[in-house]
Amino acid sequence: MKLKYFKNIFIVTIILLILAGIYIIYIKRGPAKNNLETQGKETNVIKEFSIGVTDFDTINPILSKNLEIQYLNKLIYEPLVNITRDFNVEPSIAEEWSKIDDVTYIIKLDEGKTWENGRRVQVEDVENTIEVIKKENTIYKENVQKIGQIEKIDETTMKIYLTEPVNFFEYFLCFPIIDINTYNTEIPMGTGKYKYTNITENQITIESSDNKIIVKLFKNSTELYNNFTRENVDIIITGDKDLLEKEFSNYEFDKSKLEIVHTTEVIENEDKPVKAIRSKKDSSMVVGLKLVKEGKAQAFISAGNTGAVLAGGVFVVGRIKGIDRPCLCPAIPNVKRGMTLIADSGANADCKPINLVQFAGMSNIYASKVLGINNPKIALANIGIEEGKGNDLVKKSYEELKNLDLNFIGNVEARDVINAYTDIIVCDGFTGNILLKSTEGVAMSVMNLIKETLLSSTKGKLGAMLIKDDLKKLKSYMDYSEYGGAPLLGVNGGVIKAHGSSDSKAIKNAINQGIKFAKGNVVKEIEEFLERNQTEDK
Repeated sequence: MKLKYFKNIFIVTIILLILAGIYIIYIKRGPAKNNLETQGKETNVIKEFSIGVTDFDTINPILSKNLEIQYLNKLIYEPLVNITRDFNVEPSIAEEWSKIDDVTYIIKLDEGKTWENGRRVQVEDVENTIEVIKKENTIYKENVQKIGQIEKIDETTMKIYLTEPVNFFEYFLCFPIIDINTYNTEIPMGTGKYKYTNITENQITIESSDNKIIVKLFKNSTELYNNFTRENVDIIITGDKDLLEKEFSNYEFDKSKLEIVHTTEVIENEDKPVKAIRSKKDSSMVVGLKLVKEGKAQAFISAGNTGAVLAGGVFVVGRIKGIDRPCLCPAIPNVKRGMTLIADSGANADCKPINLVQFAGMSNIYASKVLGINNPKIALANIGIEEGKGNDLVKKSYEELKNLDLNFIGNVEARDVINAYTDIIVCDGFTGNILLKSTEGVAMSVMNLIKETLLSSTKGKLGAMLIKDDLKKLKSYMDYSEYGGAPLLGVNGGVIKAHGSSDSKAIKNAINQGIKFAKGNVVKEIEEFLERNQTEDK
């Protein structure tokens, strides 16, 4: 099972944000553990799989506010109508519906819809569901607040009278219907393909005729992370030991996998980077970087002072032999729900062709070994796509890149940064920083504009409610936390700069980056690239 399907958030981020502290990753030597064994020939058919859920409240489809449980309940409890991905209304428990006037609707239930015990869904079930929603503190209250009297015409037909007109009322009928006879029982019956078969303190099981889903319940995200992690990884945290130990005492996890190295100093965001690295020898950042230099750790992660991380990477960890200048390579989301690397995004404002050539080679290795992109496409940032355009730096770099054993596709313009035209954009740090911040700014502004537009009218608010989940997905596509941090490529070890506003998810993803960096032998791969492509400094 892929970890990305779990919300396995590493809680210790709190400390990092407080102290600008450091996470150091050490992967233990030895054979990798394979926790999944395929048995039988039907490997393409999922018979059973597990998911993890934290902050579990209740399986009741009306009362639960846990997003994971809500998605799970959609397999068990059906609504009157479904809202399709293109925002059309389609029948579910309701077979037909019609509008008599602005406040009167007739709804005909599907006579083939039955509860688990075989009883047909009836008007009383719908009426009881609406009354429960009105009384309880539930996410569906807005859906039914304008419903007044319900008149039963027959067992499966009813007339609904609204207290006032509601535009697109049928869209509000997407709440789950509950069985009137089992609502107050431990496991209410549903009409869906799946049903609950077992509920314990730590686990919930739902089953259909051919599949089983096991839902493992955890007290917090740290517990979930420790359960599902499959990497043999030790975490070293540098910082104030007393403060760290006090914070960690609030969580349950395998403490043998965590080591705290006490430090007495902190490099603040206001500190001048080079001066801070040289003067604050016992800072959490410098000590962490030294652990990488000494081989006691294989990757270093920090959300602290960006300039200090870059300076420390060069002066403490040191450059790979043959690298003229390291580059900072953040990933930005693209329209194909993937990511595009920018190499460099600000570490080197002024560059020579050799720098851009090395940026291309290093980012190509990183994209392949860490991001899992097969044969990454590489392009040069330029003012036009035609060969021969641009300044002297770009023209000379172009000539050298097209002669290397890389998937170099030519020039790319700024407007194509998020269009998935290329996997890697190579440029000097000045240009890259402008590209990065412009893209981030546009994405944030567009999201704010969408929010303001939708909330400016009743029709917009209705639309926002219907596409709420899709808007969350769209936001996640633009969320930096999905991509962890930016590697500093060209130093003799893993150095990853996380965003200054990183939350626990961002740090978790940065840690995963560090793991893949070490397992992919990125430094060694860069050394071999340099040996194959001896380039004069020009």
